[in-house]
Amino acid sequence: MALQKHFFLYFMSKVTSYPADYQTSPTLFELEPVAGKKVTVDFSASELSSLGGLALVSEYEKSSSRIIERIKSCIKDPRWEPIVIHSQTEMLSWRIYQIMAGFEDADDCDRLCGDGNLKMCAGGSASDEMDLASQPTMTHLENRPSRKELFDIGEAFIDDFIASYDSEPDSIILDADDTNADTYGAQQLTLFIAYYGEYCYMPLLLFEGRSGKLILPVLRPGRGNKAINIAGLLKRLILKLRKKWKHTQIIVRGDSHFCSHDFMDWATDRQDGIHFITGLAGNLKLKRISANWLDAAIASYEATGKEVRIFHSFMYKAGSCKHQQRVVVKIEVNNLGTNVRYVVTDFSSNFFEMIDSLGVDTAIAYGKVLMHPVSQFDAFLSERSYRDPDYINDIMGTQCLRYMRYQEAEKYLRRVSTGYRERLNVKMYLRYDPFSYGYQKIDMDATYVNDKADDKYKFAKEMASLERDAKSLSDVNRRCRAKALLA
Repeated sequence: MALQKHFFLYFMSKVTSYPADYQTSPTLFELEPVAGKKVTVDFSASELSSLGGLALVSEYEKSSSRIIERIKSCIKDPRWEPIVIHSQTEMLSWRIYQIMAGFEDADDCDRLCGDGNLKMCAGGSASDEMDLASQPTMTHLENRPSRKELFDIGEAFIDDFIASYDSEPDSIILDADDTNADTYGAQQLTLFIAYYGEYCYMPLLLFEGRSGKLILPVLRPGRGNKAINIAGLLKRLILKLRKKWKHTQIIVRGDSHFCSHDFMDWATDRQDGIHFITGLAGNLKLKRISANWLDAAIASYEATGKEVRIFHSFMYKAGSCKHQQRVVVKIEVNNLGTNVRYVVTDFSSNFFEMIDSLGVDTAIAYGKVLMHPVSQFDAFLSERSYRDPDYINDIMGTQCLRYMRYQEAEKYLRRVSTGYRERLNVKMYLRYDPFSYGYQKIDMDATYVNDKADDKYKFAKEMASLERDAKSLSDVNRRCRAKALLA
């Protein structure tokens, strides 16, 4: 019975720490040896915790992010300091790591306040005799911040995101998504959402699409986000990012309920590298435009029995919009029925102009994702894209040429087959002719020479060789001559 009591108290309690004063005999009993090794059962450890992973997160936060200190600086502490037992930094750390461990209720503070691991995360020691803050103290903290202080906390998250970059990035993707946070009881602004079948909040989360870095979390009532609210939030966020990063291409990506006519018109009017690609809810006009394509897809499936997936694009302007935008429709027909989805974007229908607008680093990153997918999303993107190696390497090499990164251009263009180079015109993906002395804009309507005549690879190879000579030749005259030719 004594052994059962030990196991019940240790494993069945919600408290994850074994109390320091809960001592037993050093050895309860011994088991049969295993491979000549002695096996004993005892509970002699004075302090145990199943929350060891929090220690690693705490070390990272203290050494790199320091987001807790940023949050603390946003909230005023009205308490009289001489009688304060638990500092605001300690309580914020305590609450954040408690939620991170899955104990989101303030009531859990009373049961976990003695956990040694959480004490260390809060800045103390596992052996501290004084417990962490109790539920009433924590509830006072949670109800203390004003609306202005909550806004400042949001700014702190954005500042933390900006500080995570050593230099201005070529481009970033703002991935917007909301999720359900189920609730119980009569919590303020919690509402029932039929899709989830629960009373919940709907927090809005903004991540950077490539790195996965968190930009901003926003706790919102349990209802779908309104487009006007989304537009205001995105505008404030982008304007703050733009103050720091003057030339970064900013792409907003999200589902259809993040499609805001107000934001799209604002981004189009600015013309300073702000783009968007979001889902678009279907309506009668969109269905009429895509009806013929849907009929053709259904007829093809009925004739062949093979799954059909087609894409088309067209220009579309809603009545409440100032500008026309490009809409891409995806039509799928299979044994499960039909599936029609719409996406709206300000990207041109010309793939090369789209890549050009994002810059050389993004073009290279995009090409690498298509050729060598890493994540499941990369694989999804790769499977639905044109992946001819000549095509991808030609794009990456040409972009490097445009930005005078000749050694990289040589590397990518070397992989392009001769036959491919001979049958493509450079006018398809160069706004400016890098081979003319005046770097003149290309007349897109004129008949331009083909690649065999001016051969990008040979040009890149020669320029890369001159770059190397200008840096490494020991003969001063030859080095000067290489610099002159390179210029």
